[in-house]
Amino acid sequence: MSEILNLENTANAYQYKSNSELRLSKRMFQILRNPFLNKIGGWLIVNCLRIKLPIKYLIKKTIYKQFVGGTDLDSVDVTAAKIYNFGVTSMLDYGTEGKNDEHGFDEITEQFLKSIEYASTKDYFPFICIKISGLCHVKLLERLDQSPRLRSGINDFETQSALWNQVRHRAYAIVDLAAKKNISVLIDAEESWIQDPIDRLCIELMQHFNKDKAVVYGTYQMYLNDRLDFFKMNHQAIALKNGFILGAKIVRGAYMEKERHRANQNKYPSPININKEKTDSDFNAAVDYALKNINNISVIVATHNEESCLFASQKMAALRIKNNDPRVYFSQLFGMKDHISFNLAKAGYNVSKYLPYGTIAEVIPYLMRRANENSSISEQSAQEITLITNELKKRLS
Repeated sequence: MSEILNLENTANAYQYKSNSELRLSKRMFQILRNPFLNKIGGWLIVNCLRIKLPIKYLIKKTIYKQFVGGTDLDSVDVTAAKIYNFGVTSMLDYGTEGKNDEHGFDEITEQFLKSIEYASTKDYFPFICIKISGLCHVKLLERLDQSPRLRSGINDFETQSALWNQVRHRAYAIVDLAAKKNISVLIDAEESWIQDPIDRLCIELMQHFNKDKAVVYGTYQMYLNDRLDFFKMNHQAIALKNGFILGAKIVRGAYMEKERHRANQNKYPSPININKEKTDSDFNAAVDYALKNINNISVIVATHNEESCLFASQKMAALRIKNNDPRVYFSQLFGMKDHISFNLAKAGYNVSKYLPYGTIAEVIPYLMRRANENSSISEQSAQEITLITNELKKRLS
């Protein structure tokens, strides 16, 4: 199947969208491709919302519609059901960020629990996504990251504070319900300066819940120059020795510009790989390693890179791993790279779109990252525009 895999079949890619929806998508990517419009547009949105100008309707009909599934569980369900008709499932992500007190963190935890309950009643929500920074103060994560210790998950004898124990309590409550409801929890990677406690908590949860299958997945950002070795160490030194399944979402990364800026400001070596070729190499090496160890690693190949998707599909064929093996998923963001998602699904692979939901105010930080997360957005947008234009021409002819 992988030998004839065509990821640029636009009829498959956009079959769930009407002509008017495709035209809207094209306009969105044209804006994203323009650096000036991209930058000034984000600034205008944030400031217009801050001073309460009536622009929410415009946002909801444009960038929000392109990248967000809905305002609540019932509306996101409509979006998820629509793409599931074409074989693509969804990773349910409550998009709010930025709570700053214990009551707010408890509210977010309750929303995650509601998401799990809801997801368990549908066939098309195999995963929910959480950010540990949504369960606690970022300052707490920074303090834990900076305190001296052996690295993530290995014999850490640090005395945990009451606040960190509360974070652990929230995380355990979320994953415990997910395990009972047969839903997997994806723990997002975050900035490198808060990542260590997140990694330790991921490993702790995996060791507790991943005995028979991957309930918990950690995220490995391969643009960081230490992550390939770290991923292998998690498997060899921790998962194998402690007898649990390592859940791994392999990504390139989402904070590159921020990471470089902070490293430059604070005069320490950038943790980002020296060039894109090294990141691509590390990404494919991680996927290769995961597939070769599929008996005790469950992997999500989360990428917008066609070559990496083709590499993974060819490696699966070489290792005689079935296209629909439940231990292997592919994933792309909702609203982006539909030609990858829907063509992989058409070929029988497991595909799940990262599908955020929330009010406009709640998901604005997410939307701003979609517009500004890395320097390759212009190139990606150009390809999206070309593919959509080709499909519209075919339809009109």
